[in-house]
Formats: sequence, C-alpha cells, structure tokens
Amino acid sequence: MSRYFTAWLSTDRSVLDGDHCDVVVLEDEIRGDSPDDRGARSSFGDPLFRAELDARHDADGTDAIKQAEDALEAAGWHLTGRWEAVPTGCTVTVEPAAR
Repeated sequence: MSRYFTAWLSTDRSVLDGDHCDVVVLEDEIRGDSPDDRGARSSFGDPLFRAELDARHDADGTDAIKQAEDALEAAGWHLTGRWEAVPTGCTVTVEPAAR
C-alpha cells in the first residue's frame, strides 16, 4: 500500500505560533483515482516532521522555501513536486528519502 505526504510551509502570520515560518509534513488521504491530482489529496493527522525556520513571516518567501527544503532534506524527506501557493504559504509533495 502506497503512502503519500505533503509538506506545508506556513508563511502567513495568522497560522504561526510566533514570527518565524515553519514547515510540517503530513500524511495524505487520496480521494479519487490519481495521487498526482493535488485537489484529490487531503492531509490529516499529527505532523510527521516539523521545523521552525529562521525566516520571518514578513521576509522574502524564497528564503523560507530554501530553508524549508534544507530542513526537509536534513530530516530525510525528498521533494517530488513543485511548490504551490496556498492562502497560508506553500505546499509540495514529498516522500521519505531512500535509506
């Protein structure tokens, strides 16, 4: 059985605990036939990974994305898609890196 995951980069002050951006990885439930259809994914459960970044919510978003990618890679996550904007930041599909 395949498992699917999404990394959520929060950059909007309304969803952050403080002034700094964070990134979390959540497991996805697939509703439909294609896991590649981002609209058919629904993230759920407790975060499998979370990191607070140095990037502030009011800074350039490219810095937050770079920091999120570095944190994900260091924690053993591999990006499998492209970052897409959402109202509170960005999301990207990820998978555990091969061990």
